[in-house]
Amino acid sequence: LDAGKKIAIENHGGDLQGRELKMLIEVAGKDFVGALIIAVIQNGMNLMNVESYTQKVVLGLVILGAVMLDLLRVRGWKLKLSAGE
Repeated sequence: LDAGKKIAIENHGGDLQGRELKMLIEVAGKDFVGALIIAVIQNGMNLMNVESYTQKVVLGLVILGAVMLDLLRVRGWKLKLSAGE
């Protein structure tokens, strides 16, 4: 493929491999990728005719889960809920 010619390769979201996803996050930024994930989830729920209230609940749970995972990651996977322990 290194004959000096450029070719177009079609890639689908489901075809992303781990290293490609990691590179996408590093290049695009974590905030952009997070917003993209939320947009994809919301679009999927719209296509499935999920009620708007249910969509808000699901997106809230997704955001809450992301915050909890980040909290666990930052604290070294040790969850301490109060400072007195």
